[in-house]
Amino acid sequence: MNNLLSLPGAHIALMSFADDINNLLLFKNSQNISAVHEAIGRLTHPGGGSNMAVAFSEARKLFSFANGGRKHVTRVLVVASDGNFQSK
Repeated sequence: MNNLLSLPGAHIALMSFADDINNLLLFKNSQNISAVHEAIGRLTHPGGGSNMAVAFSEARKLFSFANGGRKHVTRVLVVASDGNFQSK
Protein backbone atom coordinates (compact mmCIF):
# COMPACT_ATOMS: atom_id res chain seq x y z
CA MET A 1 0.00 0.00 0.00
CA ASN A 2 2.88 2.38 0.70
CA ASN A 3 3.75 2.49 -3.00
CA LEU A 4 0.20 3.47 -3.89
CA LEU A 5 0.18 6.57 -1.67
CA SER A 6 2.00 9.35 -3.46
CA LEU A 7 1.57 12.72 -5.14
CA PRO A 8 0.46 11.15 -8.45
CA GLY A 9 -1.05 8.06 -6.79
CA ALA A 10 -3.81 7.45 -4.28
CA HIS A 11 -4.61 10.06 -1.62
CA ILE A 12 -6.35 9.47 1.70
CA ALA A 13 -8.22 11.89 3.97
CA LEU A 14 -9.58 11.02 7.41
CA MET A 15 -12.11 12.78 9.62
CA SER A 16 -14.13 11.91 12.69
CA PHE A 17 -17.47 13.43 13.54
CA ALA A 18 -20.12 13.64 16.19
CA ASP A 19 -21.23 17.00 17.53
CA ASP A 20 -17.98 18.39 16.10
CA ILE A 21 -15.90 17.61 13.02
CA ASN A 22 -12.24 16.70 13.42
CA ASN A 23 -10.17 16.60 10.21
CA LEU A 24 -7.27 14.30 11.04
CA LEU A 25 -5.74 14.02 7.57
CA LEU A 26 -6.44 16.08 4.44
CA PHE A 27 -5.67 15.07 0.87
CA LYS A 28 -3.12 17.91 0.74
CA ASN A 29 -1.20 16.50 3.73
CA SER A 30 1.75 14.16 3.39
CA GLN A 31 0.58 11.03 1.59
CA ASN A 32 2.52 8.10 2.96
CA ILE A 33 1.67 5.08 5.06
CA SER A 34 3.28 6.55 8.18
CA ALA A 35 1.07 9.68 8.01
CA VAL A 36 -2.02 7.51 7.56
CA HIS A 37 -1.09 5.26 10.51
CA GLU A 38 -0.45 8.33 12.66
CA ALA A 39 -3.84 9.83 11.75
CA ILE A 40 -5.61 6.55 12.48
CA GLY A 41 -3.82 6.42 15.83
CA ARG A 42 -5.31 9.81 16.70
CA LEU A 43 -8.87 8.59 16.09
CA THR A 44 -11.09 8.77 19.13
CA HIS A 45 -14.81 8.52 19.65
CA PRO A 46 -15.66 12.17 20.18
CA GLY A 47 -19.00 11.47 21.84
CA GLY A 48 -22.24 13.17 20.98
CA GLY A 49 -24.60 12.49 18.12
CA SER A 50 -24.04 11.24 14.58
CA ASN A 51 -25.48 14.03 12.46
CA MET A 52 -25.05 12.45 9.05
CA ALA A 53 -26.20 15.53 7.12
CA VAL A 54 -23.42 17.60 8.67
CA ALA A 55 -20.93 14.75 8.29
CA PHE A 56 -21.63 14.36 4.55
CA SER A 57 -21.49 18.12 4.04
CA GLU A 58 -18.11 18.28 5.76
CA ALA A 59 -16.86 15.19 3.95
CA ARG A 60 -17.72 16.87 0.62
CA LYS A 61 -15.42 19.75 1.64
CA LEU A 62 -12.55 17.27 2.02
CA PHE A 63 -12.73 16.69 -1.74
CA SER A 64 -12.36 20.42 -2.53
CA PHE A 65 -9.29 21.73 -4.35
CA ALA A 66 -8.39 23.81 -1.25
CA ASN A 67 -8.06 20.61 0.80
CA GLY A 68 -6.05 18.78 -1.85
CA GLY A 69 -8.90 17.27 -3.86
CA ARG A 70 -8.09 16.55 -7.49
CA LYS A 71 -10.12 16.57 -10.68
CA HIS A 72 -10.48 13.48 -12.84
CA VAL A 73 -9.95 10.92 -10.09
CA THR A 74 -12.38 8.46 -8.59
CA ARG A 75 -13.66 9.73 -5.25
CA VAL A 76 -14.51 7.24 -2.56
CA LEU A 77 -16.06 7.96 0.84
CA VAL A 78 -16.04 5.27 3.54
CA VAL A 79 -18.24 5.92 6.59
CA ALA A 80 -17.96 4.07 9.88
CA SER A 81 -20.67 4.88 12.42
CA ASP A 82 -22.29 3.63 15.57
CA GLY A 83 -25.53 3.51 13.56
CA ASN A 84 -27.37 5.98 15.78
CA PHE A 85 -28.02 8.60 13.14
CA GLN A 86 -29.51 11.97 13.94
CA SER A 87 -31.06 14.37 11.47
CA LYS A 88 -30.43 17.51 13.54
